[in-house]
Amino acid sequence: MRAKQLLHGIIAAAVFIGLSLLLIGATSAGNRKAAARKAEGHSQRDAHSGHDHDELAKCCDSDGEDSHDHAVAPADKEALLAMSCEHDTPIVKCNECRYEVGVAKIDRSLAEGLLDTQVVERQTVAETMLKLTGEVQRDLARVVEVASVGSGRVERLDKILGDKVEASTVLAVIQSSEFGQAQADFLTSKATLELARATFDREKNLRERQISSEADFLAASNAFKAAEAAMVAATKNLQLYGLSKDQVESFARRQTNGSFGQLVLTAPIDGIITEQDIVRGRLVGPADKLYTIADLSRVWVWCDVYERDLAALYERMAREEPTTADIRVSAFPDKVF
Repeated sequence: MRAKQLLHGIIAAAVFIGLSLLLIGATSAGNRKAAARKAEGHSQRDAHSGHDHDELAKCCDSDGEDSHDHAVAPADKEALLAMSCEHDTPIVKCNECRYEVGVAKIDRSLAEGLLDTQVVERQTVAETMLKLTGEVQRDLARVVEVASVGSGRVERLDKILGDKVEASTVLAVIQSSEFGQAQADFLTSKATLELARATFDREKNLRERQISSEADFLAASNAFKAAEAAMVAATKNLQLYGLSKDQVESFARRQTNGSFGQLVLTAPIDGIITEQDIVRGRLVGPADKLYTIADLSRVWVWCDVYERDLAALYERMAREEPTTADIRVSAFPDKVF
């Protein structure tokens, strides 16, 4: 039994040694063939390119072996792909020369195991250009309609349609009987107040000296208070016609002059008269719109947006992003607003 086992061991060792020798011989033969092919390739390249022995020596090191240090990878990718090696093969595909330009290969299965890949999301901003029709309109916050605060007849026109005016500029003058009556009531109240004040002062003096009765003093006091109330009402009535406090006091000093009953219309803002519905001699009232003044330094442009374009505008408005617009009009085709 032991002899049989010994025999089997000897046979196995012989087989192992034989296979090892065979493998070593095959490897040496392959190396010799590769060296022969490389030497043949250098000879063919030298023959075809016309290199002399000095140039060939530059491609080899001091031991006569090929060092492959002469290949330099170009900076351009296209030039690298078009570059060929001494084996008449693209250098990026040659298993022996691709290392000279830094090209390496790796098995796909190995690469998938070593590398971690992920999808890169690339975001781009796309500007949407909409071509819309629209209409230029006035900014209603900068538009004022001018009407007369009292009835009367138009006596004078100072400004007409298209004129540029500033605030407090006189537009027209209206002769108004209502305004004249308000002025007359103010003057009457003023005179009554002055008389009531003088009477009250006299009765007060007499009462202090015990010359006048208490009843006379109380009557003078009540008349003075009533005159004060009437004067306040007359003053407020004049202010309803557009007169300021200073104008009322100035009128009280002048009392009567050539401007009695003349209601003056003035511009409330700076702007341009865009509408006019007043002529000389016309009877006007508080319900009549006589002028329209607009400040055209800022206007609105209303655009007609189609339903299919609402989504793009809504998204921008939801993000509170400004929307810019280039506006062109037929009157000035070469100008962009």
